[in-house]
Amino acid sequence: MTGTTQPGRDQRMSPSAGQPSEDVRLTPDDLTCLVAAAARAPSVHNSQPWQFRVRGSDLELHADPRRMLPQVDPEGREMLISCGAALYGLRLGMRRLGYLPHVELLPDPAQPALIARVRPGARERTTAEEWDLIAAVPHRHTHRGPFAPGRVPARLLDALVRDAAAEGAAVGVPVAAALAAGPLWVGVGVAAGVAAFWWFRPWITKMPRPTSAMTTTTNSSRCLPGESSMACSA
Repeated sequence: MTGTTQPGRDQRMSPSAGQPSEDVRLTPDDLTCLVAAAARAPSVHNSQPWQFRVRGSDLELHADPRRMLPQVDPEGREMLISCGAALYGLRLGMRRLGYLPHVELLPDPAQPALIARVRPGARERTTAEEWDLIAAVPHRHTHRGPFAPGRVPARLLDALVRDAAAEGAAVGVPVAAALAAGPLWVGVGVAAGVAAFWWFRPWITKMPRPTSAMTTTTNSSRCLPGESSMACSA
């Protein structure tokens, strides 16, 4: 299935914004750019539970159950969320290259680990807002410190609600009494994600996780059969 566009959303970053172009041939440098953007995504305990497969100018994102953490993520929900973050990076990387991203979510029921297939669409000028997001990607890092005390600013909550709606999600904010009483908890309910999770769940296995969550361009163990390490390194 392909993503849907929400009212008022910037059409350039919509999952279904770009119709696939048969004429575009991405170079190895282009593919490296896309994978690098995706690999900066946050993941549960930096497990990076994803793999990439190159098929022409298509880039497939696969979940990697070997990197699932059964102690903290027995059902694979966090693994799926992590893959969603990597998918956003792929879409942003496509905008960096100047193409509209065309995304197919869960395109093949026979391959439940295949989360998405991303391919370039039409050429479109990258906006200033998108360049700001692209510039922020290399600076993303894990923060293991405590949360700052105090309430979350209302303007930030409003921004979270808008950003979630743009992705087909809903952010639930506690009632005013709960806000005044103490810490803030924000719950996110993603209709498409929930549906995908329950479809995805029967496939999840308890395969052992590799000893390292990191990889290099010389480590091809995370590549799918027949794929180069360049396409799969993070």
